[in-house]
Amino acid sequence: MAKVKIPKSHYEILLLAEEIYNHHKDKGVDSDIGALGWDALKVKIDEGIAYHNEAVEHRLQAEAKFEKRNTLAAEILTIIRKTRDQLKVIHGKELHQLGDYGFTVDD
Repeated sequence: MAKVKIPKSHYEILLLAEEIYNHHKDKGVDSDIGALGWDALKVKIDEGIAYHNEAVEHRLQAEAKFEKRNTLAAEILTIIRKTRDQLKVIHGKELHQLGDYGFTVDD
């Protein structure tokens, strides 16, 4: 016997629901699922898809901002290393003083 699969992904569930709804509407009064409340469900389907699309957009924006942050941090790291090296030369025997600048100094 054939199996009829239902997706597990929330987004794919919404897409399937949209497809079912559209077919239901196309059939009109001849729809086999008219009594199951698909007309009322359309608002929730649209809302769920809109939330998904908004979340994807926010994710893309966040990824772009993380990329910019990482670029800036890499540039800053170069100066931090030079600063550490210079302070190590200046305070060679008293490296604990680098802690005053925020560095963690292991004994």
